[in-house]
Amino acid sequence: MAQSLRNGRSPERSLFVPTAPRLREAETGLVGSPGPARTMQIALEQSLAGAAESRWSPRRTLVFVALSSSLLWIGLLAAVRAIA
Repeated sequence: MAQSLRNGRSPERSLFVPTAPRLREAETGLVGSPGPARTMQIALEQSLAGAAESRWSPRRTLVFVALSSSLLWIGLLAAVRAIA
């Protein structure tokens, strides 16, 4: 029932080659440096393990958002008036 290849192995069996050097290195952890995803996971793990950061109060956050948004709109209106 299972399809066989020229060498007599089934397709499912031929996909996994445990003797491949890169697979052995990955399984045993001998790969030289961690990839970008693992590096980010390590950094996140370390930052979460540290002390909690001090955060802005809700009032300070609201003032910052309102001020920065207002300045953005004022700058945009000034640019449109200068062009027109």
